[in-house]
Parts: sequence; structure tokens; C-alpha cells
Amino acid sequence: MYASDGTATDDSTREPLLAFWDSVPALLCDRRLTVLDSTPLARALSPAFVGGVNLARFSFLSPERRADHPRWREMSRVVAGLLRESLDQHDEDRSSQRIIGELSAKSREFSEIWAGPEADPRTSGLIEFEDTAAGDIRTAFNVLRVPGYEDDAIIVFAPVDSASIAGIARLREALSTPPATA
Repeated sequence: MYASDGTATDDSTREPLLAFWDSVPALLCDRRLTVLDSTPLARALSPAFVGGVNLARFSFLSPERRADHPRWREMSRVVAGLLRESLDQHDEDRSSQRIIGELSAKSREFSEIWAGPEADPRTSGLIEFEDTAAGDIRTAFNVLRVPGYEDDAIIVFAPVDSASIAGIARLREALSTPPATA
């Protein structure tokens, strides 16, 4: 488990939240969009879904982001919207304000999305993961709030077409197969 600053925590109360989600890509995030935990399938979909990674920083500041890609802006709107929703609920949260200040100062794209109507929070939609180990995978995502963990959210990704279902099955198979030894 990870704190919002990326340091490991010993919060065993959150650990069981994803314990039985191995068959789907899912991740647990705090209110600042820092990944606290994720399933192996989620990590296979994106390098952003690793514990300690802040999804907002990854989306707008990471060298791995693909701002020139047509679907990048759509995904970035979702991330900015989730960050806005969190800030609206916790307006005194200095850590969130620091993240927004950092993104505003370092990313013109973030500033444009944040200033416009595009940063409306959405708790569901479509996202395509390209160039995974199983090819392109189109998913529907849902942000789930967990009673008793109001500052956290589980984001679940479900494949939306037969090719994506097959891709998830290939990823699952690859994860369950032990690596060959030389």
C-alpha cells in the first residue's frame, strides 16, 4: 500500500479491498489519484497502474504519456475531472492543491483542461489501452466508491468487445504462466 506521496504504508485495512479481484483489471486510488493497490491485470494494461504512481502526474507530466494521441485528451479529461471532484469535496486539502499547482505550472494541457468545462467528473466511460502485451484492449471503466473508505475509489475496467475479452484472457494466461528459466 502507498501513501499519496508515494511512500509505502502499513495500512492493512485497505489490503483486502482488491484481494478477490484477480479476474479483472482494477485499482485502488486515494482521493489525490495515487494508486494504492492494483491487480496484476491492471498493471499489465498500463505502467500508470503501479502502486505509488499518481495518475494525474502520470497523465500530464510523464514522459510515457502520448499527448499527441487522439485518445489522450479524453483520458486526461477523466483524470482531471476525478481530481476536480476530489478537490470540490476536500477544498482544504493542501496536498491536492499542491498537485494542481504543480500540474498547472508544468503542463499547458492540464491548465487548458482544468480551466474549461472538460474537467467535469465522470465515473464511467470508455478507455482504450494500446500496445499491451495482448494488443489493443477497449474497456469500459467504472469508478466505485467503497463504504467506509470514502476517500478511496476502486476503478474497474471491463472489456467491451470480443477482441478485448480475448486480449484480457491472453493477459490473464500470460500472468498465470511462470516465466521460462534459461
